[in-house]
Amino acid sequence: MLAAAARDLRSRGVVFLGINSRNPEKAGPQAFERRYRVPYESIYDPGGRTLLAFHGTLTPNSIPSTVVIDRQGRVAASATGEITRTTLYDLVEDVSGATSSRAGGA
Repeated sequence: MLAAAARDLRSRGVVFLGINSRNPEKAGPQAFERRYRVPYESIYDPGGRTLLAFHGTLTPNSIPSTVVIDRQGRVAASATGEITRTTLYDLVEDVSGATSSRAGGA
């Protein structure tokens, strides 16, 4: 779902970034990204340092999580746990103030 949303929202200037913090080695996440043709970059961060940058928004135990950062670089919305396509698009719309098409539904 995230890969499809990243492709769909790219034209609106939305950029996705993955953070791999639960895997002890890179091979597993890289194989997943190739298999599912993930169109966005990911940070390999087994020590969780990137998550620490979101102190107050995320905790190391809040995996998976989605954070929407606005154009000024501020955390504008977040959701903990798996989210649906509808929820993801709603978060992006709330932050961008625009309506997007939801090709493919929830």
